[in-house]
Amino acid sequence: MDDATTDTAVDPFSAAHCTSVAKVPGLWVRRVALAANQPVAWFRSLRATALFFAHRSGLAVQIQRPPFRCVLEAGEFYSVPPGVDLSVYAVDGAPIEFTVFEHGEGLERRASAAPTLAHVGERTRRARVEPAATVHTQADTARLVPGLARMDVIASPPELRLIVQGHGVDECVPWHSHDRIADTFYCVSGVARVAVRDPEEGARVMAPGEVYTVPAGVPHMVSGNAGQPCELLILQGVGVYNYVPR
Repeated sequence: MDDATTDTAVDPFSAAHCTSVAKVPGLWVRRVALAANQPVAWFRSLRATALFFAHRSGLAVQIQRPPFRCVLEAGEFYSVPPGVDLSVYAVDGAPIEFTVFEHGEGLERRASAAPTLAHVGERTRRARVEPAATVHTQADTARLVPGLARMDVIASPPELRLIVQGHGVDECVPWHSHDRIADTFYCVSGVARVAVRDPEEGARVMAPGEVYTVPAGVPHMVSGNAGQPCELLILQGVGVYNYVPR
């Protein structure tokens, strides 16, 4: 395998349709759309970790050394550290969208040579059963209690944070708001529910792979739908973080 990195600085997503979600020094978030049979050219991040969130099943993240390919289901994410050659594409060749979070001391990247070995290890897969969507009733809401099954801070540069948040059965983040920042929720597993105090919205129920943003100043509550467990990837910013109980 030839894993040589060239001296050419690149933006590997420039050939795709990209929408910048948020950018501060040390963290850049973009929504990327690949056309049919369009891969992301091989590249290496020099000082940043790249985290890929799949909006639908079939997103492949492949690395060169060791030769490995991880095909993501909707809502899953995969993280590649600095110094690793990688490419991203849809395994079925269909158009596909994903969100990439690049975070680190710098966002410099270099083009990499494509691998030459035919062998690539594959992720061992298990059958995945999606939970059935259910209606969240007032009784379900009444029994929720504040609680977190998981809270991992992935990146926290000034004015922007990326976290993984999990809720167990009947756990929630109770009603609150943020004065200056928006919360963007990416459903990772389970069926998540983000309730807002707005008659036009009410509550958003999210399946794995779906995204929802609550603007600054809007009171909201976060839980699994019908009190069931869920996990979310949450982007908080851009702006100064605060937490206002409601």
